[in-house]
Amino acid sequence: MSVKKKMVRILMLLFFILATVLADGDPHQNSKQSTKVQHSDQGLMENINQKLDSLTKLVVEHISETKRQVEVQNEELKKLTSGTNRRLDQLAALVDQHHNQLLNFDFAGKCLVSRSTQLTTLSRKTYFFDGKTRGNWSLANETCRQHGLHLATIGSVQELRMVWNEARSIDDSKDWWVSAKKEDTDYHWLDGSKLPEDSSLWWRYRTNDTDDCVSIAWLGEGTLLTESCNKTLNFVCQLPDNCYN
Repeated sequence: MSVKKKMVRILMLLFFILATVLADGDPHQNSKQSTKVQHSDQGLMENINQKLDSLTKLVVEHISETKRQVEVQNEELKKLTSGTNRRLDQLAALVDQHHNQLLNFDFAGKCLVSRSTQLTTLSRKTYFFDGKTRGNWSLANETCRQHGLHLATIGSVQELRMVWNEARSIDDSKDWWVSAKKEDTDYHWLDGSKLPEDSSLWWRYRTNDTDDCVSIAWLGEGTLLTESCNKTLNFVCQLPDNCYN
C-alpha cells in the first residue's frame, strides 16, 4: 500500500473518531440530559395516565347514566305495553260481545231485530206484542229498544182498534204500554208528535190526569188510558217506520 493511501486511511479514521466524540459529547453531560429526558417522559406519562383515568371515569359515568335511562324507558314501555294490551283485551271482549249479540239478530228491512222477536204486521205497520214480559213504562221502553224496536205510536182510531184486538188475543186481563208520555203539561209520542187532550183515542171515562204514562186499556173497545209510570203492564213494541223506506 502506498504512503498516500495510508495517510488517507489514517485521516478517515481520525475524522470518524472525532465525529463520534462530537456526537457523544461529555459523558457526564449526556447522562444529565438523559436523566432530564427520562424525568420529562415520566411526567408526560403521568399526565397522560391522569387524563386517561379522568376520561375512563367520564365514560363509565356516561355508560351508567345511559343504562339508568334505558332501564327507566324500559319500565315506561312495559307499563305502556301492559296498558295497551289491557285495552286491546277489553276491545276484543267488546267486539266478541257485540258479535254474539249480532248473531241473535236478523234484518227486518234495513233494521236489526232480535231473532226471538215474533213480529206481527197489521195494515202497514209491524209490531211485537210482549205478553210474557211485564214491567213499568221505562222497562218496557228499554226492552223494546233491546229488541231493535220502540214502544208503539198509535196514529188513528182504526190502528188503535187493530192493536187492541191483537193484544186482547194474547192477554185480555191487562192494559198494554204504548209510547205516549206526559212532557210538562202535554202528552207526546216518542216520535215527538203530540197526543191532544181532546183526541178521540182517549177513553171517555178517563178522569185521572195526574198519571204521566199512557196505555191501551183492556176495556173500552180500544182506547187510551193514563197510568202511573211505575205500574206493571204488558207492552206493545213497534218496528221503526224507516226500516222499509
